[in-house]
Amino acid sequence: MRRQARVTKSERMRCGEKAVEGEISSRAGVTMRERTARGMPDVLHAVDASSEDKFFEDRLWAWFILAGLSAMFVVSAVWRPADGSSFILCPFRLVTGLPCPGCGMTRAFCAIGHGEVWRAVRFNALSPALFLAAIVAWASAAATLLGFERTRAFLSRLRPNALAGKLLFALVIVWWAVRLIGGF
Repeated sequence: MRRQARVTKSERMRCGEKAVEGEISSRAGVTMRERTARGMPDVLHAVDASSEDKFFEDRLWAWFILAGLSAMFVVSAVWRPADGSSFILCPFRLVTGLPCPGCGMTRAFCAIGHGEVWRAVRFNALSPALFLAAIVAWASAAATLLGFERTRAFLSRLRPNALAGKLLFALVIVWWAVRLIGGF
């Protein structure tokens, strides 16, 4: 059984065929075998294969993000670490004794998970914004897996552009310097 592909406008223009957009190639008078024999580019299959790979790659990443953030949200809601915990998770702090920009984020996320936003800000001032970003990422991953394209498109517009990303990075570095100088 031969494989038939739909003819697109771009393919029709490249190949010089007189086919109606969306028409099956064999009905347009050119089968895939004839296209290969004539040396016509197989644009459709290259595009279809890469778009299909991208679709599955997006879904795979969505599963990882959804699973990881779901676990983080469950731990945040269940675990309540002590304020002055002597147990240190941060490798940078273990080695240097200084807090990293993310120090206190675990306790802050747990505080947010219990509805204590001001307590979370005391642990790390950037935690509410990062927790909100995690919620948006979780919702976007769920929309990807459930096929809610409108929701996914809306949430993708909330992603920061390159300039916003650089400004956020600068904000994190400034916050880190303030923490180091202020000792909190």
